[in-house]
Amino acid sequence: MKKRVDSLNLVRIGLIFTIFVCHSSDFIPEVFGYYAGTLTGYALQLFFMISGFCCLLSGWSKKELHTIDYMRKRWWKIFPMHFIAFVLMAFLIIYRSWAGEYEIDKSDFLAQAVVNLTFLQAWTPNEDFVYSFNGVSWFLSALFFCYLLTPIMIRVLKRFEKYAPWLFVTVAFLQFGYALYFDHFIGIGTFCYTNVFPPYRFLEYLMGALLAVMYIKRRDGEGIPRSSAVQLFTVFLFFAVYAITKHEMGFTRFFIVLELYLMYALCLYEGKISDWGGSKLATSLANSIMPFYLIHSVVLKYT
Repeated sequence: MKKRVDSLNLVRIGLIFTIFVCHSSDFIPEVFGYYAGTLTGYALQLFFMISGFCCLLSGWSKKELHTIDYMRKRWWKIFPMHFIAFVLMAFLIIYRSWAGEYEIDKSDFLAQAVVNLTFLQAWTPNEDFVYSFNGVSWFLSALFFCYLLTPIMIRVLKRFEKYAPWLFVTVAFLQFGYALYFDHFIGIGTFCYTNVFPPYRFLEYLMGALLAVMYIKRRDGEGIPRSSAVQLFTVFLFFAVYAITKHEMGFTRFFIVLELYLMYALCLYEGKISDWGGSKLATSLANSIMPFYLIHSVVLKYT
């Protein structure tokens, strides 16, 4: 059973490049940072959807997933890289404080260290904690929450797999409604709840998993049709709509509809993008994304 959709390799490479451009705004022409800024938010949504898709695809054929074993494997795969980035950032913070650039509040420093090393930084609405040390590691806090729920999620979806399309639409409405509620009815102080909060990100992860269920049913049934035209047109449409609506910030939450369609077209069809994504170069780059994501912010801070 194939456990990876090749077209997603190119998507993941494009997403990490977008995030890198956004974080490198001090070193690149302003126009690139301008267009990459908002797109980074969409990139993170897609990352969680792709993670949900891939985790369900890899675990679907297994008879039973035990949460402790599943989390242990994920922890050993990610924590060493996270710890290295954490130590490098801690050293930089201490050095700059010693050099007189700023003072360290020792109690905050220790508290932030604890939440970082235990992947709890995304659970607080305090942005000083969320983005402390290696700021991008908040992603791991939300991702590990998704991993924690994955074995249960797969067992539940196996029981209700025939309802996957309806569940997919329902979760999409829940995600949109949640974000809309905080944006328009709560307002100030809700950034963390609609950007880094793990339960919110789990909704995106779950949408990716439900899409994977539909992919499996189609693959094992009528098969995955080939249409390069569908894939290429969808990618063009995605970027065209983004460019046109760049100034329409009220459209931001609606953009997830197009993201979901992009995922659908690239996963439930095969074509040129699948061929390019299956190349050795694309596969190698895609497999290096997590180390690059965790280290790039540290390198930029040291620059």
